[in-house]
Amino acid sequence: MVSLSTNCWGAEQTLQALFGEVARVQGGQIDLLAPRGELLEWWSASGLGYARELSLARAPDTVTRFVRTMPRLARASASLFAGHDLVHSHHQWSHAAVAYTFRNRSVLDVHDIPGTRLGRSMQRRAAAVAGHTFAASSSCATHLEPHGKRVTILPRPVAAQNRDSWRRGRVPGKQRVGTVEVIIVARPDPWKRVGEGVSAMAEALAPGDRITLVGGRLDDYKVASTYQGVRVEAVGRLERDALTQLMSRADVHFLTSPAEPFGRTVVEAAAQGVPSIVFAGSGAAETVAKTRGGYVIAAHAELPALMRRIRNESVDIPALERIVETHAPTRVAQEYLTVVRHLSTVRSEKS
Repeated sequence: MVSLSTNCWGAEQTLQALFGEVARVQGGQIDLLAPRGELLEWWSASGLGYARELSLARAPDTVTRFVRTMPRLARASASLFAGHDLVHSHHQWSHAAVAYTFRNRSVLDVHDIPGTRLGRSMQRRAAAVAGHTFAASSSCATHLEPHGKRVTILPRPVAAQNRDSWRRGRVPGKQRVGTVEVIIVARPDPWKRVGEGVSAMAEALAPGDRITLVGGRLDDYKVASTYQGVRVEAVGRLERDALTQLMSRADVHFLTSPAEPFGRTVVEAAAQGVPSIVFAGSGAAETVAKTRGGYVIAAHAELPALMRRIRNESVDIPALERIVETHAPTRVAQEYLTVVRHLSTVRSEKS
């Protein structure tokens, strides 16, 4: 396993869920090469395998730092994983080094779309060389064409908490009453467009309704505490249990990023009986549209009419359950292992 991630946000948490389940089902050791940070610390404590630190190159910006790190990543992984059957690359900037170093022994984990032309080009070239590529959604795989024969669409696994919160009588046929609570879970990243989403959502709500932000502070998102009588509260980054409890109290979850590749929080919300609002064209929209477990919009202008609809309609619990089942770690791990085992068989036959 190779990653350049230092924190454990959504993508890293799904990585933990996947390989935790793979280890449970298949056994064996799963080793990690990554920079110092939360992911390396978690892996070391998990017992999945050894965790080796990769030193990142110095550079004035993130992209340059990752590009300069590639040669040392290639050397370190070639030495560390020389005897491994398979090398899984988790980060968009580790794909090229892993693919060109290990070729048919490499597997790429494409769960986002690089924001630069260079990043997209490198990811596309890496997919052409790698043994196989797993894409979190069809939207993640679009820029990889025409290499589709090596691409498998694999949902991100989410270890959702027990769905014991079909609360406040929220069952099919029961309508909401009183104020509406909207939850937004996102790190303070401009790409997430939280500030724009809060402003648009507040215009669609009524005085007394509330928006809760998870992941940062109000100043981080550059939003105010009230918008025309709508309260906005930021609670910072939460541990899973606290997030689950807060999520269960919401009426709707709003995924503010218009290009979210898979939307882990959509699954977490569904597990608590909470539907999500997502943007068309995103990977999250594929899941919501397929299961009908939420709402897909094309623009913020659709929010006022949608919120009036949400305020007066019941929650489709079976549809939300389908979202959770689609992303269940056991199911996703089995799909992953089926492909990986096939790759191993093909390599053995060729040798």
